[in-house]
Formats: sequence, C-alpha cells, structure tokens
Amino acid sequence: MSQKDDHIDKAYELLRESSFYSPFTFPDFQMGDEYMALREKLRERKYTAKDTGVTSRSLNNWEASKLIPEGALAKKDKDKQYSWRTFSLVEVAWIKIVNRLRNFGFPLEEIRDVMQQVVHWNEEFSYYPLLEYCVAQSLFSPKETYLQVFSNRDAYLKSAGEMEMDKILGKGNDMLLISIKSVLAEMGLSLPTLEAKLELSREEVEMLNDIRKGKINEIRVIVEDGKLTQIETTKTNIKPLSDKQLRDEVEQGEMYGNVVTQYEKGQKRSHKITNKRRFDKS
Repeated sequence: MSQKDDHIDKAYELLRESSFYSPFTFPDFQMGDEYMALREKLRERKYTAKDTGVTSRSLNNWEASKLIPEGALAKKDKDKQYSWRTFSLVEVAWIKIVNRLRNFGFPLEEIRDVMQQVVHWNEEFSYYPLLEYCVAQSLFSPKETYLQVFSNRDAYLKSAGEMEMDKILGKGNDMLLISIKSVLAEMGLSLPTLEAKLELSREEVEMLNDIRKGKINEIRVIVEDGKLTQIETTKTNIKPLSDKQLRDEVEQGEMYGNVVTQYEKGQKRSHKITNKRRFDKS
C-alpha cells in the first residue's frame, strides 16, 4: 500500500471510530477538536507533480499564469534553482479542476478569475479554508459539492442541497458543474455513497419558505400518511401592534388561526400570532 493510500485509509478509520455528525458543518470542521486529525491529514504534502497527471510544462505554464495554489508554488533552493514542493490532497484536487476547465475550453485568464473566487490561501495557518472543507465533505461524507461556473465567470463552491434550494427559489441558470467527488474519484480515492435526491412537495416548499423568511419564532407541522397536511407558524411581536396593524396582520391572506395578547400591569406588552394553513390530503 502506498503512503498516500495509507494516509486516506487512516483518515477513514478516524472518521468511522468517531461520533461525527455527517455531513459536518463548516464551523465544526474548521474549529472542532474532533476534526483536527482529519485537517492534518488533508494538509499533509504526500503528493508529487507526477500525481497531478499534468505535465511539468503545463504546471510551469499554469504557475506563470497564477493558477497554482499559493501554498504549492515553486521555490528557489540554496542554489537558486526552482523546484516543485510536494502537494496536499486539496492542491492536487484543484490542479485536476484546472485541467478539466482547460478541457472545457476555458482560457487561462478566465480560470484565474474562477480561482480567485474559490481558492483562498490562509497564510497564517497554511491552508485553504473553503476548498479544504468542500474536499473533506466530498471525501468523508455522503454530501456532494460542485464547482459552479456561470457564463459571466461567477464561480461558487456549493453543495447539491444548496443548488436544489436555488432552483426552488427561482435562481436556476445555465452553468458548468464540476463534481468534487468525481475529481477525487479520478485520484483513485473511494467515496461514501451519495445521498438520494428528494423531490419536495408543494407543501414542503411552503414550509421551507416560511423558515427562510426569518420572521417566525416557531413552526409546527402535522403529517398524515407521509404527507404534510397542516403548517402552523407562530411569531411574537414584542412591541405591541396598534389595533389597525393587528387587524391588517390578521386579515392579510385570510388568516386562519388565533392572536394572543400579553398584558402586564394593564398595558399591552406583546402579540403572539399563530397562523394555520391546511392542505388537501389527496
């Protein structure tokens, strides 16, 4: 077994033996002590230029075009000769992404624009916060992450779930997608099984919209035979509404529900408004 394979196997063992919540969040992965070993494994420089699958000529050209991650730039030795440093897994993944973008016909300057948006080098701690997290998600959890590139060359690293939400919210546009999992698979790494994609019902979409509006304090749902039949949302106005404001709030959308007014020392202190929406069971 090669050193690189051994490094990945050990990381997987650490994952299996831990109590990780998978998929894990960005703050958890960046700051959690339980992820320290995985972070260290992802930052180990065990890969050489040969492992990138790209010729030295292309790598030199890409470095001149500022497409090589800053942590892996060629350095002068004591004899003032340039030599390639070894690469981390994250850096090899990025170089393979560059190669795919070239295969799609992207000019070098446009790839540089993409890189500036998604590859950020933290010089103090010598790592790539967002790109490393996306590689970790793809490598150690069922969560899929993509590089998204639009026709105007706007670029993002997004999970499949975030992309599905963009579609629901009407933000779907034509784009180029590169799967981080497919890049890692090209490197010969085994990956967790992908999560099944879920088709949301109209009622479930309404519930998600209620949550994302950020104006409610509580949401309650009733489910019958696997179908959402009622959504009950509650919001509390700490500053009491006037009678007209309260009437407008209740009459808006032909509300079905109730209003509770909280008093203190004979004065109105708050209004708790509960709105119920029922759906056809069929």
